[in-house]
Amino acid sequence: MSVQLDIRLKRVNKIYHEEEIVIGYVVVESKSEVKHEGISLTMEGNVTMQLSSKNVGILEAFYSSAKPVLLTSSVIEIAKPGKFPPGRTEIPFEIPLKPRPNRTLYETYHGVFISIQYYLKCEMKRSLLNKDLQKILEFIMEYKNQKVDSKAVPVNFSITPESLQNVRYRKNMPNFVIKGRIDSTVCNIMQPFTGEVQRTIKFFIGYTIYFVLIL
Repeated sequence: MSVQLDIRLKRVNKIYHEEEIVIGYVVVESKSEVKHEGISLTMEGNVTMQLSSKNVGILEAFYSSAKPVLLTSSVIEIAKPGKFPPGRTEIPFEIPLKPRPNRTLYETYHGVFISIQYYLKCEMKRSLLNKDLQKILEFIMEYKNQKVDSKAVPVNFSITPESLQNVRYRKNMPNFVIKGRIDSTVCNIMQPFTGEVQRTIKFFIGYTIYFVLIL
């Protein structure tokens, strides 16, 4: 007997803010009757540290003592022990996105060493002869749009072979100049990063003739 367990959210983009209600429904599908010992839904958000093999020596001591930090945790029962009829059954749920006492909710982040994740976990308890079913769905936590008081200050930059660092074969590099401007060093992660770039490359032929290409 094959039983399918799934979690569906009302918002297609799966983006939520602090203090909002996460609304959705759990789907149970089966061709025959399903007997269960109850269905629970857990919401959790945590900060975890991930160790890279390239930096074992640097971060190993800290990583061994660092445990995941739980930012939010809620558990609700969405179905009491009983039976589901053959076909498709939808169980609605609503669960608030709130931090634990003395904790702060941070935006979802998947980095090299640090990850901040929020997810829903649905679990269907079954009898000893049947394996429990579990489904996990990650959603995104974002801050609400905030106005930035800082004014945009453009920054000009210039890159040449002489300005590069950690270059082994500088003599083999072409003679180039990359100039440009960054519109602002204070950026909103949800907005495009803007500016302009002008690249000049000089190709030398012999000793006296060269071409300049501007892109």
